[in-house]
Amino acid sequence: MIVNSSLIATLGLVAAAALAAPAAAADSSGVPGVRSVSYSDLNLESADGRAQLERRLVRAAKSICATNPALESSAVRAERERCEAETAAQFDAQIASAIQSSRARKAAFASN
Repeated sequence: MIVNSSLIATLGLVAAAALAAPAAAADSSGVPGVRSVSYSDLNLESADGRAQLERRLVRAAKSICATNPALESSAVRAERERCEAETAAQFDAQIASAIQSSRARKAAFASN
């Protein structure tokens, strides 16, 4: 099942590190540390759809936690990696929430 193409989930990927550059870490909402990740084109009932969503979330986490490579010391690199790991730890709950929302919309559509 593919959910309505207008659905876009805002998955709050909160950066754990203050070193994530605010200008680079804000999406169109302008909120630092948050990325909008669309999954309207994915079938979250399939393993492939869930894997694609996880890849998108990983890219968003890397974007939120990004640092300037020219200025990245070992301490900054460790902090960036910690930020990415803490952000990624939220993925299971976010994917479960997206699946639940998808199922609820499907059920509501079927009952109409």
